[in-house]
Amino acid sequence: MEKEIKVMKHEVFICEDYDVKDGILVMLNATLIGKVDSIPAFNRLTALTNYNAIVCPDLFTDVEGKKIDGFIFNS
Repeated sequence: MEKEIKVMKHEVFICEDYDVKDGILVMLNATLIGKVDSIPAFNRLTALTNYNAIVCPDLFTDVEGKKIDGFIFNS
């Protein structure tokens, strides 16, 4: 029996600083901290991490099938 290999396809970045300029979010000093395969895995990773901001591109999919980035800001 073959073992299934999970592909960790969503990169997760923490950011030391961020700014919004002309309606565009600018992430500064972003560092890749891992890859996840699901929203629950993203939630587990964020619970273990200290951050000012964290982003995971294409983590969510809307009802039309469009990819949406996940952002969390620590205030």
